[in-house]
Amino acid sequence: MEMCKAVGMGLILVAAVVGASPPTTPASVVRSPNEAIEFPQATLACKVKTGTITEREVGSPLGTKCDTTCKVISTLKGDLGEEVRITFRRHANGPARPGVDAVKADEVYVVMLRGETAPYEMFAAMKAVDAVVEPTFGAKPGDRLMAELVAMWRSKDASMRIAAIEQIGIMRDRRGSEEVNAAARSEDLETARAGIMAQCRMGIAPDVRRTMDLFNREMMDVWYQESGVPQRDPEGNRIWRREGGHVFLERGLPGFDYATYVREGIKKDWVRRDDHTLYVFFGVPWKVQRKACVPELVKLLDHPDKKVRWWAVLCLAHTVENVDHPQWQQYEKREGEELEKWRKWWKEEGEAFMAEPAMQPANPDASLRHGGVPVANHSSREFQGHSTQFAPARL
Repeated sequence: MEMCKAVGMGLILVAAVVGASPPTTPASVVRSPNEAIEFPQATLACKVKTGTITEREVGSPLGTKCDTTCKVISTLKGDLGEEVRITFRRHANGPARPGVDAVKADEVYVVMLRGETAPYEMFAAMKAVDAVVEPTFGAKPGDRLMAELVAMWRSKDASMRIAAIEQIGIMRDRRGSEEVNAAARSEDLETARAGIMAQCRMGIAPDVRRTMDLFNREMMDVWYQESGVPQRDPEGNRIWRREGGHVFLERGLPGFDYATYVREGIKKDWVRRDDHTLYVFFGVPWKVQRKACVPELVKLLDHPDKKVRWWAVLCLAHTVENVDHPQWQQYEKREGEELEKWRKWWKEEGEAFMAEPAMQPANPDASLRHGGVPVANHSSREFQGHSTQFAPARL
């Protein structure tokens, strides 16, 4: 477990070509609370049709160096003429370049470019529709990108449609809610998964039954990442709740059924396959500390897998007492005591705990603070906090 640290308002654009392997290096899209304003890592961003690709330095550990002159279809950021000269490297051993390895001649891409003069370095690319797309959302770079993504969703290319939904979710732009919700209802399972994950990232509670029917490792990673996100009131203040004598920072998706997540998710064999997967899976109820999960966690005290029983105890302790123990070494030595403690607590106090209404002050009063930090949020260790550096979309 790692200490949780606050992160800023940056949002992530991860541009990749349809069909490419998941990349690992994102490019940022920074947004104000109301509008997209910039691509900080890109000198230029535009939609182009690639020309002939000339390959050089084949076999270099730095990757095959490629040059191409592209026709500019439209500009997202910067000022360009009708053509732009671009250089990039494929299959390098260094940092991943999202989508770049799969760029082909005579195809249309939204590209992110670095540099002050031609040839500009391409460091990210996303396959896009051929036509010029009107900037219906506005003239800012992120607004123009949103228009491109909506056009991709409306195309007949299945991979491009999924890529658009994944990217809208990563940008967290609610102007794409209609497209994301439609994707989540799709009969195509991969499209539906992309839509559900985008809903989660955008703070829209998906249908829990549909979520658990389609649940896989990628979805679990998104739930883990998003479960650390604090909820905020209309004024932007973090929301806190008082429960069982403790004060908790309200995290995760409002309205999502985390109890069903625990109950149905633990039934899947792959969730119980190794320690890391269990860590990520149980990181969700650990972070959100939802009372509704308590009955499901109590049931897991009788699970045949000792690691599952430990996670159930750990999540119960964090949800009910707001403490982060026992750690594994402690639990191994006194498992019987821990299990008996929580079975006794559930029998004697569980009904009262579940019946107690939660109070939700927008700002905890000064008596609940210690050194500027709410005492109830003062665990010695915590799961890795939410980061805007998401795992890249497979665009």
